[in-house]
Amino acid sequence: MKEVARILNCKTTTVYSWAESGALPSYKIRGLVRFAPEEVEQWIKAQKIEPRRTTSRSHPRKASVSSLRDVDSIIRRAIDTTVAKKKASGI
Repeated sequence: MKEVARILNCKTTTVYSWAESGALPSYKIRGLVRFAPEEVEQWIKAQKIEPRRTTSRSHPRKASVSSLRDVDSIIRRAIDTTVAKKKASGI
């Protein structure tokens, strides 16, 4: 148990928990938890996280000047409409 915990760089209680839940392959022999070294090694390899594939763009696309103008005009119209409604209602 201690050796598996050392290999996994975690506490023995974590190893017990993983073994009990079935996440980590183990055997219970006469009440004692045992591990097959080759199964633990296979389990470790199966946990590997592959690096994310990046697209050709490493940075998010910047907004174009025209799209910023569009947003600006939408905001301007919303403000103008709100101001006009307030004036019409006498607020």
